[in-house]
Amino acid sequence: LSGVEVARQILDLYKDAKIVIFSQSNDFATIQACFQVGVLGFLTKDCDPEELEKAIRKAISGEQYLGEQVSHQLIEHMNKPQPKPEMFTEQELEIVRYVCEGKTLRQIGEIFGHSNRWAHDAVKRIKIKLSVTETADLIRVAVQTNLLRTNNEIR
Repeated sequence: LSGVEVARQILDLYKDAKIVIFSQSNDFATIQACFQVGVLGFLTKDCDPEELEKAIRKAISGEQYLGEQVSHQLIEHMNKPQPKPEMFTEQELEIVRYVCEGKTLRQIGEIFGHSNRWAHDAVKRIKIKLSVTETADLIRVAVQTNLLRTNNEIR
């Protein structure tokens, strides 16, 4: 189970539990998911012992706390420009839609009359534009930013 899922299960059983996540990860999606389930603190494992103590004290008093590394990550995420459809060609937006629909690289290549290697390279360029490395993150960003929506309809 992930830390988020463990926290969710604990909070389902014990509504007044005070949880501080101590994680190796500091990506925005993980941090957001933790606070959405009711976690009060989030620190990375490289934090100082004093910072861990501070987070625990804050949680005990019902206050939220973000570790220094986590705060930097959130600020970086907030300052990153959000992807907009104008950043992509029509073909790239079609490829994003096909990826979100679960089509394989081979299928995407065939749709455009190319090889799966061509599709791989096209998806890689899209990931670079979105500043992601994983396909799951490509889908998450596309959904969160309504990248595929134009005039309230999916392209």
